[in-house]
Amino acid sequence: MFKKVLLRSFAGATALGSVLAVSLVATPAVLTTAPEIRTVACSLKYPTSVSTATSLSMRRIAAYGASTTATATVTRDDAGTQPKGTVRFLLRGAVNKSWSVKLRNGQASVALPRTLPASNTYSVTAKYWPPSCSIFKRSSGSASYTVFKAGTRTIVNAPDIRRTQKPSAKVVVRSTLTPGGKVRVALVRKGNQIAAQTKRLSGGRASATFSKVRPGKYTMKVRYLGARNFRASSGSDTFRVRR
Repeated sequence: MFKKVLLRSFAGATALGSVLAVSLVATPAVLTTAPEIRTVACSLKYPTSVSTATSLSMRRIAAYGASTTATATVTRDDAGTQPKGTVRFLLRGAVNKSWSVKLRNGQASVALPRTLPASNTYSVTAKYWPPSCSIFKRSSGSASYTVFKAGTRTIVNAPDIRRTQKPSAKVVVRSTLTPGGKVRVALVRKGNQIAAQTKRLSGGRASATFSKVRPGKYTMKVRYLGARNFRASSGSDTFRVRR
């Protein structure tokens, strides 16, 4: 009976123009085992680790307020790709600071503060830190940096006046940064000091006014007394008191 039914099925399939596929053998299941995955902690101690050298280029002496850039260059002992990672700059002295800068084409740079106190010598160190799992070894370079007092220029303006007016002077002290401190303003005639005042600078400027004087030719002599970061300087201006 089974045979008849099966023949009928084939006959029906032929009549319909179809193809009937009969599989009498089952495909056995395939068992696989996933590969073992091991996590290995990386170490900087590779057998093929590459030594590096870090050099530091910068000006070694500068005036207070001057711009100074420290540039670290990291190279490898053999030929190959440039080292990657960061450079940590350390400034030690009257002021302590640090910066971390990423290497670009084997170099990293940092601008030192322009306000480092003068009359001091600082130590600047550049330490190369390779990235994790790197073949490169650490290295460092250092240099000294001395800051001296900035030069100044004292400018005096004493206008001509009439005898009914009081003699006065406006003073400006200029430097790389705005100076602080005091100025000594003296009113002089024929080499003789008539009066003097000491004024404190504000924004690098000061002014002084004196009592009325008789007609004649006078000189306002000004001396900037200097400060911790600035050198002393002098200036003068001649004016007339008219009748």
